[in-house]
Amino acid sequence: MTCVRDRLDATLDRIEGGRSGKHVFMKLYPEAARAAADAADARKRAGITLGPLDGALVSIKDLFDVAGEATTAGSKLRRDAAPAAADAPVVARLRRAGAVILAKTNMVEFAFGGIGLNPHHGTPGSAADPSRVPGGSTSGGAVSVGEGTSDITIGSDTGGSTRIPAAFTASSASSRRRAACRSRAPSRSPTRSTRSARSPAPRSNAPTPTR
Repeated sequence: MTCVRDRLDATLDRIEGGRSGKHVFMKLYPEAARAAADAADARKRAGITLGPLDGALVSIKDLFDVAGEATTAGSKLRRDAAPAAADAPVVARLRRAGAVILAKTNMVEFAFGGIGLNPHHGTPGSAADPSRVPGGSTSGGAVSVGEGTSDITIGSDTGGSTRIPAAFTASSASSRRRAACRSRAPSRSPTRSTRSARSPAPRSNAPTPTR
């Protein structure tokens, strides 16, 4: 039986060893993630579960606050922003549900664009074909799911910002307009979660971006 900690360590080793996509992640949280993974494994051994998200590896778009970290929204203008005083509600709820917060992911600057480009932090390639754009603005998050380094990513969507990259990476996107565990972000609407489809789309079928 594969434990959460083993999956996490293999994922971190893949990312840190350069065997995942480039420019996907803005910040890794290895120590906190390992602690959360160990806690999930301990609950499992005790026959306890916090629900379907318990032990899931989750990445967070750099548009949502993670306590102690600056939220840059993909822009160099916010490199020196003050660290967030607390987790965004969606991040806090994920932690309470037992999710393992793995990393913050790259995005289009200020979430303004559907192609996935970022001139400051680099543009991740699509998980289906690294030579192609990933779609945006939740570019890094969708790629992390498509390549299997995250089970779920938290993104935002007002004009296709998660639907577009999900389509580009052969993944699925879901959202709730009302309150839900993984579908709200402070001052933005709606947030989407992207889950891997496990099978990249044929290269000849890459969708045309729409806004």
